[in-house]
Amino acid sequence: MSRGLVEGAVSPIPFGSLLPAIYRELDSNSMRVTESLDIAMASVFLSLDNLPWYFDPRLAPQDFLGMLAGWVGMTMDDNWREDQKRRLVLKAVELYTWRGTKEGLAALVEAYTGVVPEIEESGGVVYSIEPGAQLPGSPRPGVRVRVQLPPGGDEDLARLTRIIADAVPAHVAVTVEMARSAPAGEPGPDRQIAGREENRRGARTKSKKVSDPPDAVPKRNVDGEGSES
Repeated sequence: MSRGLVEGAVSPIPFGSLLPAIYRELDSNSMRVTESLDIAMASVFLSLDNLPWYFDPRLAPQDFLGMLAGWVGMTMDDNWREDQKRRLVLKAVELYTWRGTKEGLAALVEAYTGVVPEIEESGGVVYSIEPGAQLPGSPRPGVRVRVQLPPGGDEDLARLTRIIADAVPAHVAVTVEMARSAPAGEPGPDRQIAGREENRRGARTKSKKVSDPPDAVPKRNVDGEGSES
């Protein structure tokens, strides 16, 4: 497996050293030919020496990362940043294990954004010894995901919404709220909303972005609990 010619790379096993002594000492042409082969093979030896790191999504070369994604059945978007691709490929097997659950959705969003989201879902489970007890959750299936990005966060809302929508059943309405924290000394954060809603003919995608004024954005405490200002 060659990575192509690497300028300045030295082969750890020069072919000339493997020739009989008569060629090494008396035939300079043979040594020149083997030296040219050493240049071509140096990158092969370098790849073999570092082979374990090719299978680590955190360290694999950029073009090999796409091959790793194919091995775990993940289709990568060329618009994703390199750090997003590496986190998603690294977490792919774990994400498949938890696919369709709240924990799995939270892990997926964290792998893409690097931020642990707040998730509200319509489903629920309850135990009651009384027959005819009120059913938990909401009759209309839906999930709402809130992501609070740090200052300078540049995640794309539409792409994040598509990733989340692909991870939940088609009939589940999806709402994604993304807030970007403002740097110190600047006006309050900007909040954007996008989502996928359903109608009688099935699921459809509807996205919108809403920029709220600073005084309309919910304030978040350190423990994650929300309070309206």
